[in-house]
Amino acid sequence: MSDLNELSRALFRMRSDTDPDNEFPINPVGEKEWSVLQSPERYRRVFKFQNPKDVIYFMNELYKYQFEINHHCSIKVENLNVTVEAYTHDFNGITAQDKKIKQMSDDLYDDVDYFIEDKIEDE
Repeated sequence: MSDLNELSRALFRMRSDTDPDNEFPINPVGEKEWSVLQSPERYRRVFKFQNPKDVIYFMNELYKYQFEINHHCSIKVENLNVTVEAYTHDFNGITAQDKKIKQMSDDLYDDVDYFIEDKIEDE
């Protein structure tokens, strides 16, 4: 359990609503689609969750997947919102590896959505 607690602390690195370095442009929360940002070209999406357990599940699975494919994205957690940005630093743009991160993020988010719907039906 201590490994999960350490991971949780690392994942819940909180930031203020404004980013002084302007690394993460402020956009509407819970975007339904991915945006393609420039300088460098990269994918970005904000995933909105209903509780911390869902955030931890999403982050943990995405974190493990990054190591499986040996490609890492930028992940920012603000309360129950997770912003994911993906691009290939060596190429300074989007590659097939970033598309894999994008797809896995969407799949994980759909899993969380399914779990929520399943819980509601059981009640």
